[in-house]
Amino acid sequence: MILIIETARELMETLMKEIQSLEEELKTQDSVQEAKKQIETINQELESFNLYLVKRKTDKLRKDIRWFTKERAYPYLSDRYYANQQQNASEQDRQFWTTKKIVTFSDTSESEGEGTSNQLFRYFKGKIDSRESNLSGLKPTSTFTPHLDMVGFEVKIFENIVLNKIQSLLKFVPRPYFNLNQGEHQALQRLQKDKHITVKPCDKGGGIVLLETETYKSKIQTMLNQSDYYQKIGNNWHERVKKEITSISGEALENGIICQQEFQYLNPVKTRTPVFYGVPKIHKNKTDPPMRPIVSTVGALTEPLSKYIEKFLNPRVALLPAFIRDISHIIAKLEGLPFNSTTQLLVTMDIEALYTNIPQKEAWLAVARLFGKEGNKEHSSFILQCLNIVLREIFFEFDGQTYQQKKGVSMGAACAPSVANIYVGSFEETHIYNEMAPFYENVHFWSRFIDDIFFIWTVSWLSTKASDKMYDILFPTFGEKNAKAFSVAML
Repeated sequence: MILIIETARELMETLMKEIQSLEEELKTQDSVQEAKKQIETINQELESFNLYLVKRKTDKLRKDIRWFTKERAYPYLSDRYYANQQQNASEQDRQFWTTKKIVTFSDTSESEGEGTSNQLFRYFKGKIDSRESNLSGLKPTSTFTPHLDMVGFEVKIFENIVLNKIQSLLKFVPRPYFNLNQGEHQALQRLQKDKHITVKPCDKGGGIVLLETETYKSKIQTMLNQSDYYQKIGNNWHERVKKEITSISGEALENGIICQQEFQYLNPVKTRTPVFYGVPKIHKNKTDPPMRPIVSTVGALTEPLSKYIEKFLNPRVALLPAFIRDISHIIAKLEGLPFNSTTQLLVTMDIEALYTNIPQKEAWLAVARLFGKEGNKEHSSFILQCLNIVLREIFFEFDGQTYQQKKGVSMGAACAPSVANIYVGSFEETHIYNEMAPFYENVHFWSRFIDDIFFIWTVSWLSTKASDKMYDILFPTFGEKNAKAFSVAML
């Protein structure tokens, strides 16, 4: 009996364990089913919430469209857009689209605008002739500031949002710190206040140069004392040049060559006298560097003329046969070019002081020949008139004295690189690409970046008369073969 009871107890314990195991499995299955139901419920809630958001966005869009159309602005949308809106809209919205006046592309014209609440449109209506043709795209800088009455509250709301966003971002901006200690900072301040020291950037390399002010002025004065290039003048030049610019631009405006915006741009109200300064060329001489002369024409009377000219010269410079845009451009030109190292040389040449030595008359004639090949004679004539002023009327100040540049092109002028390119390009057309040139057969490749020339020449050129011809034609001013007008290096 005891044995039976003991066996039954063991059997019961075994059954209880199996029951517990089965219950746990059932619980797990119930959990999975419950989880699936919960996920399904969540998905349904998410879908409902998305539909709610879409409805809210749609309602707000309709509300905004009603408000803007009724109160503030006219959206410039296509007829197809409104057709689709009416097709998919409710009866209330359909009635709204058909009863409200909304400007579409087909409704607009130059004379439209009556009934609009666009304050800027009404302010500028009749003040700008949209039919004028502005070939250069240049116009005077706008000084217009909207009056507070012209700004709707929606703009103010946007302004507040942006300002609040900026304020919230400012707390993440790291605090500024000095990378100099107190002693270094004080030394820098003393240098800035020291009038006996002049600090200038290097001509090449990106460094800075510290010179004694007297030494710097002496170097500049030595350049300005070259009577072939510069001369001292009085202060009566400004009004004379201003009248000349007003005269030619006014005539061009009357003849329809330029528009009113361009006329205003070419006749600035506030100007300043250009400033002359020198940039040390330490790559030429580190102990006693020569200076590169630069005339800063920012804000000058002739600066708008120079920029206007550059708008039309720059595209034509890119068409010159020898033109190089950058290093990748010359690499692309050289790729696939046949080269024989036994009979040919890679040669570089640098034209020294190109801007300073360009004859103004010859430069003007080179540009005139370029424009003479084109059809619009009136516009070309106006550009040449502007160029004549820019080349001839180069005035600047240095150390309280006013000077005029008699020879060369102002390196600070916007059109100076293009004028230099066209002048040298005119020379190349006659002496490099001309089949009658004495060393035409010796040149196998010729390219140039302003005053830096790269070409391929036969090795025998050093022992032929072509050498002498090349030196005499390229740089007749300097005479001897070892002149500093250029440097030749084999690569």
